[in-house]
Amino acid sequence: MASMFPSPRQTLFATAIVLTVTGSGLAGFLLWEWLQAPHGVSGVVQGNCDLNRAPCQALFPDGGTLTVSLAPRPILMAVPITIEVQLNELAAASVEIDLSSPDLAAGYNHHTLAPQADGRFAGPTVLPLCTRDRMRWHMQVTARSRRGTHGARFDFETAATGQRRG
Repeated sequence: MASMFPSPRQTLFATAIVLTVTGSGLAGFLLWEWLQAPHGVSGVVQGNCDLNRAPCQALFPDGGTLTVSLAPRPILMAVPITIEVQLNELAAASVEIDLSSPDLAAGYNHHTLAPQADGRFAGPTVLPLCTRDRMRWHMQVTARSRRGTHGARFDFETAATGQRRG
């Protein structure tokens, strides 16, 4: 009569198969992760950044800098704005910005800036008009290269068209 329990040899063989399949899956996952673009590096925005008064800069742990400027100043809603990003010691194939407001569900506001000379990228946008006199904004700037991404978030306020920030 046959035993209801597998022999030690069958148990060892089944264990080897399970370990091989698990190890192959883990190796495949790690290879896939390694082939993906490196995770992004976050920059630290310097000083009392106020894009309504002057350009703002973010420093990265690897020594690069990203400087953002918005014009005209002060920044107004419903008025065309030019965004310029200057990269120093960072090589980027593209620079993208995402604008959002904690005060308003303004929808998707994403732009890819056009490359200029000397590590600069620029492009236009218009911030939507709101019923509020002032709005808070978050601008996420992401510089993408083959070696990964560098990003920083800049916060600023706007005033309604024709109003000056105080």
